[in-house]
Amino acid sequence: MATFWWRDDDATAPSPALDRLLALAEGYAVPLALAVIPAAVQPGLAARLAKSGDVTVLQHGWSHDSHAPDGVRACELDDAWPADELLRHLTTGWQRLEVLFGERAVPVQVPPWNRIGGRA
Repeated sequence: MATFWWRDDDATAPSPALDRLLALAEGYAVPLALAVIPAAVQPGLAARLAKSGDVTVLQHGWSHDSHAPDGVRACELDDAWPADELLRHLTTGWQRLEVLFGERAVPVQVPPWNRIGGRA
């Protein structure tokens, strides 16, 4: 028997699409992880997830904005972003997720565009 979970990226607020995904996950008893953008997350998302079953919240960068130089594939957590600023934003993002989602938030970083710089 295969063990798996679903992940949905770029979550920030409740929506009909999210409701549909949550219903599917609950209907099939499949764990769901939401990659949430901390800079854009709305408190309504926390309220919606409080009514849901097996859903965890993962940190999806900070703002999902690319810091890669022109001509380079998009990457928010790129080495071009000053290290102290990157760390400050990621720390602030994690703190925001902890406050909004409590134990649903797990310390997992899901890099936007599935890319991360060498020092991050």
